[in-house]
Amino acid sequence: MRAGMLQEELVEDVTFRVRREAVPLTFDRHVYFINFTEFDQQSPTFLNLVRDPVDKAVSRFYYNRATSDPRNPDLKYAPSRPPPPSTDLSFERCVLNGDPACVYTTGQHYDLTIPYYCGHHNFCTELNNEAALLRAKANVDRYFPVVGVLEQLNETLAVLENKLPYFFKGVQSLYFQELLEPHKNRNRKRPQKVQADVRKIVESSLHKEYDFYYWLQARLLLQYRSERPLPTPTVPKYLKPDMSFGAYNFL
Repeated sequence: MRAGMLQEELVEDVTFRVRREAVPLTFDRHVYFINFTEFDQQSPTFLNLVRDPVDKAVSRFYYNRATSDPRNPDLKYAPSRPPPPSTDLSFERCVLNGDPACVYTTGQHYDLTIPYYCGHHNFCTELNNEAALLRAKANVDRYFPVVGVLEQLNETLAVLENKLPYFFKGVQSLYFQELLEPHKNRNRKRPQKVQADVRKIVESSLHKEYDFYYWLQARLLLQYRSERPLPTPTVPKYLKPDMSFGAYNFL
């Protein structure tokens, strides 16, 4: 009941703001997918960005530790996050120690990527649930014209500019020509690359997350290749052609 009330509250808030402003708007929030039509409202256009599941887990590990704040409004709509781990524990040690913050067990509930596309059903947060995976893919096909991939940022920006020009016209030029050194996101305490053996452990635990991630990668690249001609980003020589937010330490 509580989850349903929160969904209805968010739907009403978004609908009210859209009608009040009477101009195209964007809303940014960490929220599991909500089907607006179930509340007799027109569905908005959804878009999102995903990243490699292990890299996301590592980022979440250190982010939760640094910014644990129960007042964060995002937790209201995505409440399944684990408690922050000890401040002196590395991700590798956390995994190898079997700490609950770093162990992913099939059938248990986690705030990973699939729930943000599956929705608020209880099975959506259940790790490696086939029904959750299928529902997430179905919702992407129906409601998300673009789901970007952090590791394919060039293609993501091109597809966004092609499919949603009202909001993203010129985004490639903006990103590659204007958002350079003065805007670079630096995290000097960012952890180093995860050990290969630890990465394999976590990868094997997140196999449905990887199924979804690779499916989204394939979908994005198909969009990129099938909608030519697409704007080609002009990348300064001192930036790698395959750069991504990751190169800018975006967590």
